[in-house]
Amino acid sequence: MRIMLTVGLFLSGIVAADIPKRHCRSQRAAVPAYRIEFQQSYVRPHLVWPGSGVYGSSPTRRLMELYKIVLEAGLATSMAEKKLGPDGVRYLSHYLSNTGSDLEVDMARLIADCSIVASNYHRAQAEAKRFVQTLPVGEHNFVAVKVTAIEITGKDSRNWHFALGAVYGWGKGSVTISERSPGLRQYDMRFSYVILDYYDWPDVDTSIFGRDHLLRRVTDRWMGEFHRQKLAHDYRANGQSALKRLLWND
Repeated sequence: MRIMLTVGLFLSGIVAADIPKRHCRSQRAAVPAYRIEFQQSYVRPHLVWPGSGVYGSSPTRRLMELYKIVLEAGLATSMAEKKLGPDGVRYLSHYLSNTGSDLEVDMARLIADCSIVASNYHRAQAEAKRFVQTLPVGEHNFVAVKVTAIEITGKDSRNWHFALGAVYGWGKGSVTISERSPGLRQYDMRFSYVILDYYDWPDVDTSIFGRDHLLRRVTDRWMGEFHRQKLAHDYRANGQSALKRLLWND
């Protein structure tokens, strides 16, 4: 997946425009299955990311430094936020900030804004509810066995499409099961949904524009060059929804 960023800035007579987005790492979503987790923690599953290459593996060039100045100035304009949305600007700006530090996702807004994320959240919650009903009386922590790749399209949310494009999501939580009377159990479950994305520009020579921008052909590989020249840095974007309590008898 790619995005276009129109930058309303003239620098030495050059108009910066149309920046492609990194590839969307998407796969068919699957209903999550759960397992007992003996120690509740922020789980980061083992995922392989293509990445933008080795950080600092290319020498820093003055022309790329100038391109970065153009991009950062353009991101500060109202036009950038209009095209990308506030989070689209925030995430690209964080890449160019060159820190490589994690960026926390506003899960409440993400779930509220994106129907595809909300549907996966509710599906994971329903599956967790079915799973805990198979457990014995007692207290248990649980976590999804598999993660689900979720693609956020521009139709679903322009803002989050530009910011994330695709995320991995999974459910986790805890439950207390008590026997209220013979044949009647009470379930007190606390559930949350975790998402993880890796903001990178894979090393592929792909262009979707068919024309030059910033006086050159813009590709994912070129955007990743900022990372390889130590002018930007890939990073993780992650978040966890607030615990939701569900109480029922069965």
